[in-house]
Amino acid sequence: MNINEIIEGINTIDDESQLHVLFDVIKDRRKNLQQLEARKAVASIKAGDIVELHGLSPKYLNGAICTVRRVEGTKFHVNVIEDRTFDPRAASRLAHATVPASCVTKLEA
Repeated sequence: MNINEIIEGINTIDDESQLHVLFDVIKDRRKNLQQLEARKAVASIKAGDIVELHGLSPKYLNGAICTVRRVEGTKFHVNVIEDRTFDPRAASRLAHATVPASCVTKLEA
């Protein structure tokens, strides 16, 4: 089933209770994917690695390039690399930040 077929199926739903069930299924799936991403990140990222942030709020933090200072459970303590981050607000906000592992992607050196 492709995304267009899924969207077409959703558009045929005329019972609001079914939409609530669909919403709950999507929420659960997103949570499971985030947990999987977090486990992968924790397993592969260590202090000193360079990472890119995503899935954060406020949105201007997304895309920031950081150095991992410390790994603590499923959280990463990061410092922004100012000359590789284009939004100055992110640079000031991420001077010393802690972010969830699900919001970090390791960049190759």
